Amino acid sequence: MVTVKTLVTLVPIEEGWKAPQLTVDAPELVRSTPKVSIMAIPAIKRRLIQQLRTNGHSEASAHAIAQSSLRKSGNVDSSGKATAKGKVRGAMTPAERAKDRAAKSRGGKPSDYVYKKANNSALKIGSPHLRRKVKRRA
Repeated sequence: MVTVKTLVTLVPIEEGWKAPQLTVDAPELVRSTPKVSIMAIPAIKRRLIQQLRTNGHSEASAHAIAQSSLRKSGNVDSSGKATAKGKVRGAMTPAERAKDRAAKSRGGKPSDYVYKKANNSALKIGSPHLRRKVKRRA
């Protein structure tokens, strides 16, 4: 791995200050990544990438983890486009997704659950744990 540290000196011009054009002696060391419009990424994937970035993953790592995870769950296809399921899940709010997950895993209807924003989970209405404080994830 090659690390390049550059000190940029601003040079005066008539209107103000300007950074000089930089040239690279070894263009093969410069990695070009295609620019992807933020709107080209499905909503469900954007949200997962944001959560992964918040948890300390790099941009590239967050994209790779999100693609792999959402592909396994059937929310995106191999090219990264949202499937029908992914479009439905992407249109849901975090509260709706949490209630839906809880209803699928524990039974009942999503309307039987209350959303806990502190840890992005849902508890069944009438549960003794509903009033208990929940530690927020780091």
